[in-house]
Order: sequence, then structure tokens, then C-alpha cells
Amino acid sequence: MSGFDIQQKVKNGLSKAVTATGGSGVIVELRVVSIVSDPINGDVETESWVTLVDAIFKSYDKKLIDGDMITTADRELVSNSDVDITQNAIVRSDGIKYIVQSVDKASPAGVTLVYKSHCRRQ
Repeated sequence: MSGFDIQQKVKNGLSKAVTATGGSGVIVELRVVSIVSDPINGDVETESWVTLVDAIFKSYDKKLIDGDMITTADRELVSNSDVDITQNAIVRSDGIKYIVQSVDKASPAGVTLVYKSHCRRQ
């Protein structure tokens, strides 16, 4: 089985998990900022939002919440590998914005399967 086949199985499994938990009605979006250099008018920054397909927020286990590294408002975002998630990115769901504190990228054999992002409410 190739890395691509495993990646597809993970995407399908995450899609089923999102549907099974009722997450299909919750849209998770990632903020994308593009900067175009214009020597006359200065840099022009545009903002857009990309929908993260097969992404779901989950709460942290209460025993992990220490009030410092993980707070009660923090959520873990699990998303497929279609869109690269990076630290300090902004994601939103139901009008609530979160800042990505850290990202754990599961990439056995160099093929990204899933992103697990620690998100803090803005």
C-alpha cells in the first residue's frame, strides 16, 4: 500500500468521523493572507478564508488542562492534509476565531496524513 493510499484512507476516515459526530454543519476555515508588492501604492494585503474539508474541533481531556499550556477555551483541530496548517495561523468556526499555537503533523515516510493543531480562542 502506497503513502497516497494510506493518505486517502485517513481522509475517508476523518470524513466519516466528522459526519458521525454531527460536525458536517460546522465549517472550519483557515485565514489566508496574500501580499502583492506595489512600488507606487505600497504593499497590498488581501485576506481570504479557505474551508478546511474534513476538519473537526475536539475538546481537550480535562486532566490535560493546566490553565497555562492548555486552557479551558483551547481546542484541538484535527484536519486532513489538503491544506497546510502552520503555527500562528488563524482559523474560525461558528464566528469564533482561534490562533494556532502549535501543529503536530503526522507524516510517516514523508507523506502527511493529518494535522493536529492546538488552537487558542482569540
